[in-house]
Amino acid sequence: MTQVLRVGVIGLGNMGRHHAKHWHQYSGAQLVAVCDSDSDRSQAYADQYACQAYTDFSAMLAAEALDAVSIAVSTAAHASVALACIAAGVSVLIEKPIAKTVADAEQIYAAGDAVTVMIGHIERFNPAIVAAKQLVDAGTLGAIISINTQRLSPLPPQITDSDVLLDLGVHDVDLVTYLMGSSPVGSTIYTHDFHRPGQACHANIALEYTNNQSALVQVSWAHPFRQRTVSITGTQGYVSVDLSGPTVMHYSEQHPDGVPVSVTPTDALGAQIAHFANCVHTQQAPLVTAESAIQTLTLLSHEHN
Repeated sequence: MTQVLRVGVIGLGNMGRHHAKHWHQYSGAQLVAVCDSDSDRSQAYADQYACQAYTDFSAMLAAEALDAVSIAVSTAAHASVALACIAAGVSVLIEKPIAKTVADAEQIYAAGDAVTVMIGHIERFNPAIVAAKQLVDAGTLGAIISINTQRLSPLPPQITDSDVLLDLGVHDVDLVTYLMGSSPVGSTIYTHDFHRPGQACHANIALEYTNNQSALVQVSWAHPFRQRTVSITGTQGYVSVDLSGPTVMHYSEQHPDGVPVSVTPTDALGAQIAHFANCVHTQQAPLVTAESAIQTLTLLSHEHN
């Protein structure tokens, strides 16, 4: 493997186009190919980033000596694309969720020993979460009692193959588990399908952790505007996070009106790509493994009320 990674992007929709942009900008990689079933779209991005255009990812894998790819196709296609890339010896950064089903996700996990497999739970790289995680890990808040999150938005017309649990819920279930530093031991999920009968459009997810810790995750496609917040309650303080800001406020007995926490301005996707690239080079485990992504998907795939 060369020092500069040879990279491709498969899927150039809502997220894939951002992956292409960031790989093109990243100094440790060369974006050599992009692929999308829409030939005009693929060619447009290939022209923009001076790389090769493909409409068939298998043809791209055969023609290009790739070290890694970003996979940003529809959720239902994650497994087939990822397994083909892994079989070709190509490391994969897969947009969340890891797959449509737990069975598909487990196939990816089982196949991925020889390459780097990372799942794109991007909020772990949000600079506000980086700052909040540092406070938690430093013990500034004392022992964590509970975490509440809200991820609310209007109905996204472009998403037709996932419900709100797979689209939004995976973000915050993963995020809460990351902040807690452990996996939940119990869960209850309540959903409503008013927008699309049979497809969850609103959900409240109650999570239980050890040591009497708990979390409440609310996700919705019923909101008139976007809202992304996290609140962390500890025995010695409270943190309020606005993921969209991104801003963090820390409250304590000494500062009941709150003090702003320094947040280093960084681009979350750029940081995620740089981390993935480093993992490909060093063969260290990524921050978000296939195993952890399967745990999140399994929880959200259980029958719910």
